[in-house]
Amino acid sequence: MNKRAVVTVYVRHRILCPDEHRGEFYRGCRCPKWLRYSHNGQRVRRPTGTATWGIAEEQATKLQESLNNGQDGKFAPAPTHQETIKEIVERFIARKRSENVKKETITVYTYRLGLFEQFMAGRNKFFPAQVTKTDIARFRDTWTSGELQWDDITRIKAQDHYRSFVRQAFPVEARAELLDEFSTIRQTKEGRDRRAPRPFTDDELGQLIAQVPVAFLKPKVRDRRGRTSRPRTQEEVRRFQTLIRFAASAGPAVRDTAQLLRSVVEKALTTGVLVIVRQKTDKPAVVPVDPTLLREMLAVGYSKHIFWDGRFNAKSRAQNLNDDMNKVMRTAGLHIPGNIFHRFRDTAVDHWIDLGWSLDDVANALGNTVKVVEEHYKKWASDRLQNRMAKMPTRKW
Repeated sequence: MNKRAVVTVYVRHRILCPDEHRGEFYRGCRCPKWLRYSHNGQRVRRPTGTATWGIAEEQATKLQESLNNGQDGKFAPAPTHQETIKEIVERFIARKRSENVKKETITVYTYRLGLFEQFMAGRNKFFPAQVTKTDIARFRDTWTSGELQWDDITRIKAQDHYRSFVRQAFPVEARAELLDEFSTIRQTKEGRDRRAPRPFTDDELGQLIAQVPVAFLKPKVRDRRGRTSRPRTQEEVRRFQTLIRFAASAGPAVRDTAQLLRSVVEKALTTGVLVIVRQKTDKPAVVPVDPTLLREMLAVGYSKHIFWDGRFNAKSRAQNLNDDMNKVMRTAGLHIPGNIFHRFRDTAVDHWIDLGWSLDDVANALGNTVKVVEEHYKKWASDRLQNRMAKMPTRKW
């Protein structure tokens, strides 16, 4: 006697679904609903193409009646499995992990592709073949019109991720049309102005260094995050003043500053150049630093790292340095919105270009590519070159 098949409705939660913990029979979320049952000794799963539980139950009832009447040929499992968008996202993320992509980049991919899968599920699009150019256009519109409010650079970088995802994970027949809809996004004038280099002057650096004791030694106060800060010691004041001089001389990223090893500084005293392998790019930043400053760093630094005592983790220490620098800048009246440590990078590059360094030299010192350096400093360097050329001796007649 054959056992009668029972069709069950269940939900396959999206990657970012906040109700995933409620299980596969939760009715209240907008995730795709599926059917499952046994057929000829095999377990069958079928998409319903809807996120509404009631509609899925109607399909389950019709399918149950057909199976009960022996009309099971129509509902036999398809010979090939059609991947859902969620499964394609998971496969893409797994491939990136296997390519040894950094954990931070994987996190960004997971978040952005989760937004894509969630948006398409909200439009009842669960399979790649269902996604149209209109869906892509509406999705791109959410980057600025919804809660995201991404700036131009974030949208440009996100678009690169989405194009990579479509090229590598979507079926060939769907790629060309969707890639066309992910058209070029250009930087805005407001964005370029906001990211324009803003180096400190020598007077501003002196003012910043002078305000470190004022910012660090005053009584306990609550910072902008509501935390109570303690007065710092004179040793911590001197260490932070040294950090400012180092940041303006070498232009390091805050993460690289936090993890700078004593052994690296000691080696720089011997070789004449400081070599720091960048956390972000994994490229060496090779920059000459004044030996007097290097000796000062060794004198005030901690035992293993110069600016980190080893407590907590490196990411927390980098955030603490960023918060402390923000506090000092505000005390000195020199705070502007944006990436705080980038102002020190601008200051270092400003000095190097004044000395006649090429952009190749600057790229080596920053541990970056020439292309990235040109994006930030090409016009700046061109203006300086014209000024220098204007002062060159000329033939007299």
